[in-house]
Amino acid sequence: MKHPKMVDVFFVAKVSAIVHGALAVVFIPCFSMLMLSFGAPPAPLTAAVAAVDNGMLFAVAAPFGYAAIGFVFGALMAFLFNRFVGMLIGTETEPPARATAEEVLSAQSAGLGDAA
Repeated sequence: MKHPKMVDVFFVAKVSAIVHGALAVVFIPCFSMLMLSFGAPPAPLTAAVAAVDNGMLFAVAAPFGYAAIGFVFGALMAFLFNRFVGMLIGTETEPPARATAEEVLSAQSAGLGDAA
């Protein structure tokens, strides 16, 4: 990463939400099918899944929850990345000092005297 650039926080959050939602669409029904085939959910999920029909409602609602979580954490990570890049390239500090006309003239005169 030779020239780090800041990223658009909203874009990264949307992409993260899409990826997390898509992965949940693929994997949560597989896990629900496993719970359905074994007859009982794992011990930590017993109370949460017992009220729904063997986790099938969980399989429908989970992608939306995971997409929301992906959006929040994607925005957080992009924000923290921008802060880190800002510290690296110095945008969060004061802008670099500009050379005054006197410094430029003294540098030019020193260069002319050395050449002669």
